[in-house]
Amino acid sequence: MSLSRKRYELEQTYPSLPRTTRGQSIVLGGDPKGKNFLYTYGNSVIIRNIEEPSIVDIYTQHSTQTTVAKYSPNGNYIASADAFGKIRIWDAINPTHILKNEFQPMFGAIKDLSWSPDNQKLVMVGEGKEKFAHVMSADTGTSLGEIIGHSRPINSCDYRPIRPFRIISGSDEGNIVVHQGPPFKFHCAIEEHKKFIFCVRYSPNGSQFASASADGRILIFDSETCEKVAELGSPAHGGSVYSISWDPNGTHILSSSGDKTSKIWDINTKQMSNCFKFGNDVDDMQVGNLWQGFHLLSVSLSGYINYLDPKVAEPVRILQGHNRPITAMCVTPNNTFVTGSVDGHAVRWSLEKGKDPKRFTGHAHKSQVNSLAIKDDTLVSCSVDDTVKFSDISKAQWGEKSVKLESQPKCLAIGKSGNVIVACYKSVTFIDAQGNVETIIPKTYEPLSVAIKSDDSIVAIGASKDQKCHVYKLTKSGKDYVLEALMEIPQTGSVTSVDFSSDGTSFASSNADRRVFLYNVSDYSKANMFDWCFHTSRVNSVKFSPDNKHLVSGGTDSNIMVYFMDNHITVIQILSAHPLSTINKVEWLKDDTVISAGHDACCKVWKLFYDAT
Repeated sequence: MSLSRKRYELEQTYPSLPRTTRGQSIVLGGDPKGKNFLYTYGNSVIIRNIEEPSIVDIYTQHSTQTTVAKYSPNGNYIASADAFGKIRIWDAINPTHILKNEFQPMFGAIKDLSWSPDNQKLVMVGEGKEKFAHVMSADTGTSLGEIIGHSRPINSCDYRPIRPFRIISGSDEGNIVVHQGPPFKFHCAIEEHKKFIFCVRYSPNGSQFASASADGRILIFDSETCEKVAELGSPAHGGSVYSISWDPNGTHILSSSGDKTSKIWDINTKQMSNCFKFGNDVDDMQVGNLWQGFHLLSVSLSGYINYLDPKVAEPVRILQGHNRPITAMCVTPNNTFVTGSVDGHAVRWSLEKGKDPKRFTGHAHKSQVNSLAIKDDTLVSCSVDDTVKFSDISKAQWGEKSVKLESQPKCLAIGKSGNVIVACYKSVTFIDAQGNVETIIPKTYEPLSVAIKSDDSIVAIGASKDQKCHVYKLTKSGKDYVLEALMEIPQTGSVTSVDFSSDGTSFASSNADRRVFLYNVSDYSKANMFDWCFHTSRVNSVKFSPDNKHLVSGGTDSNIMVYFMDNHITVIQILSAHPLSTINKVEWLKDDTVISAGHDACCKVWKLFYDAT
């Protein structure tokens, strides 16, 4: 075997949305230079251009779930934290994001952090086992005092932008604690709120600070005396206020609440100047926000990022997508592709620049989408909720009708005639194009993957426990379909994916034993002299290119392999295509372009260069 030096490049990244949890706030990081904004998902920090959010960079050096990321005041560095209490400080300008420092100041999830105005110090708060906060030097990690006064986890903190330096923090017990330093020492505690405090923020000039709480109140304090000077509204919201952001001039505040609204408040008049209403669903709760320059962002529980205009009552732009792992994907003929995720949602993505993704509306699946396929403009999906849906791709709308199955569907395929073959837990089910169940064929083995030859003559079913590819001749007797056994091909592990080439001459399979096999359809003999075994763990997806000259696979090792049909010892390796994340699906957009989707809720488009040396 030999590995080619043929090159590839990452053409486009379609990022995940912020990971959200009901009853918890999220923090967006603002760029002091006005270019980007930050949020976290999984092990990653997502960096997006605020004016053109399709411009994306992803930092993936944390070994566990990230929780918050913030730019330094000069915009040169980013500090990111994770669920284990680790802080990484890295270059925000260089594309390689060179690591400056890494510290372990706490042993528990860090919920918020803040830089000092001189870029030299950091304060972080969260759920530490021995302490709930820490303040330190960003260069050496040296402790710069002790943050005390809280007996429960701290949700939010902020560093005063002027001297004398102070730190404010708000916790689950409903009190605000002020520390002065450095070295930082307890200054006072404020007990104005009755419930959890989710957010505390200093005004840009440092003369005031604001707090937001689960009691629906937003309070304004004088930063010198720490006395309450105003309350916005009575209360400000009809639900928990999860996030507040000051405008750059310090004259207005943007608030986001569980009552499914965001509001703009005039600090001088103490009156609301605009209210944005997002809907009536639970997913419309607002759990985070950011006011950066002329851009106002509010994040829904669904993960949607809503762009707001102070003069308009509704969002002017909504960034949609997934904020849960992607488990299914298919490509349409119309320069789009569709993905499905573990929470039952589907998203239509456009390959054209300037077109935002669109999540399917209507009654989604109730649980994980296992498989997607396309016939004309119809999306066919199957889910762990034991249903198959037929939906309109052009409208990005779920179909009203669901076909209930006798057992859980694992995978589906669509034949040339438009009929759907569903590989279920203990059977193979045939459904016609109108959504009527025509035939159920019980199986003694557990199907896991399915594919149909382009002329509808042969069906291949990959099995789980018996570790075989079952190949059948497909015929129809009256209204019923018949599967006539042709071949059982032993594999070395559960058969995770199967595919026929479009010309019908080749057949490929992948399995949990990290192998990819290629067969001749004429007699199902192996088409290559050896098994392809370039992955280091389970292979989840395998697919022939449209011209049948190449085969692509993706696996739990986060790697993508591209094989050559005319040269079986040549392989293009895309290593760590989705760093620290399983790749669940790979598809071809064109003969030289592959798209991958995975557990990181991201999709990536890869351009291949076959003639490179």
